[in-house]
Amino acid sequence: MEELKGMVSAPQEIDGATNELGIPAELLNVGLATAANLEFLNIGLKNAVYIPRQVSEREGGRKSLYFLCKGETAMAGIYTAESGILKRYVTRLSGSTKPAKTGDLYMEELKTVDGRLIYQGTGTLEILDERLGIGQIRLAQTNTRQYSVGAKDDVMVWVLWSCIKVVVNS
Repeated sequence: MEELKGMVSAPQEIDGATNELGIPAELLNVGLATAANLEFLNIGLKNAVYIPRQVSEREGGRKSLYFLCKGETAMAGIYTAESGILKRYVTRLSGSTKPAKTGDLYMEELKTVDGRLIYQGTGTLEILDERLGIGQIRLAQTNTRQYSVGAKDDVMVWVLWSCIKVVVNS
């Protein structure tokens, strides 16, 4: 914040300055927020709110996770909790079709605002309703060094081509 204060002297300069600092604005859709339980992480967090990043071609938006290329990562949204914010990143690890198909492998990562890895899990996509873009992934924690240890497997459901996400605790 101190660095930003030194860079701007008018409101119209804020956007350019945050871009220059590498902290551009994200297009989040508060209207599509869902309640989230983060107990599965096994790090003492429970209640949070998940706010998705808007699927949009507008600046600050993102692609549908179904349309990521193999190896491509998208910041999909944020979790807000009493203790802070976690950014949710999703990477497509396999598959070449657009949209993705049942059997494609994805990775999900939760990171602090400063980039520390809290959780990493992988799972295989299962399309439930192609017409409405509904699919699910059962995430299993990887062995990568991360803050969360012993996280429980959870099922993530993507609705409307990944614009809404819900967790079905297993």
